[in-house]
Amino acid sequence: MTGAIDSDDAVRALDARLRAHAAAADEIHDPIEFATAPAASPQFAAAVRGVARLERCTIPRLRRMLVSPTHLDARLTAFFSTWAYERYWIADRLDQLGAAYAAGDTAAAAESGGGVDRAAVRRDRRERVWLLGTAITTNLVGTPMVAVHVLQCLVDEWVLDEVYSALAGEVPDARSAELIEDIRRVKAEHAEILRLAFTLRRPAQGAGLRLVGAALRRISWPAEAGLGPMHIGALRRLVAGDTASLSRITERINALGLGEHRVALLAPRRSTVLRIRRVK
Repeated sequence: MTGAIDSDDAVRALDARLRAHAAAADEIHDPIEFATAPAASPQFAAAVRGVARLERCTIPRLRRMLVSPTHLDARLTAFFSTWAYERYWIADRLDQLGAAYAAGDTAAAAESGGGVDRAAVRRDRRERVWLLGTAITTNLVGTPMVAVHVLQCLVDEWVLDEVYSALAGEVPDARSAELIEDIRRVKAEHAEILRLAFTLRRPAQGAGLRLVGAALRRISWPAEAGLGPMHIGALRRLVAGDTASLSRITERINALGLGEHRVALLAPRRSTVLRIRRVK
């Protein structure tokens, strides 16, 4: 049994947001044009390309959800289809933006993967095998996995909101600022839909609620993107640049009814930037 599932108001609110989101799905695919060629900014380019990699890693996550009980939820399946579509085109536009500011930066271009990404190929092969175990395990767990998957996506969106906020403070020109603002508008809608969905799907008590809480503490960010040291460093700089950003993420997480937690910034040598810890 899931918490608040009988709330007609919550269901209507989620349905209304889903309909509005589907009707306004972002379809801007045109190349980014600048009035004048932007000056190279390797730091900004690395940050933008790192975020693009995060947006592009949606498909592995979607695969796992589609072999789990989450795919039985019609509302969420409809939303995640549009969510993946929009994140793909967000990544495409960020790649264009990163390329514009990385002119002549061969190190950034190399890390962004101009050729065959052999590490990505290996990850994809492992993913195909791992999906078999994921399908069995998640279907044995049952409906609490729906809340787990929504929670993982929601936390990712909240962290990315802080990253985009930091990017907005670094944009070198008005055209880039406009692009980042458009992306933030789409991402804010994603986060609100996921928050409403989690409110409906969160188990009210018992083993299901404990499972969701444990899943929260297993979240590491960034995940699944296969980022190199340059991009990890850029993302760490964006997250750590505003000392209040971790507090804002923590407040949002603690409002979910899963107990008191805090978002921890890990040591620079780690490939993981953030982890979520329980406050004892």
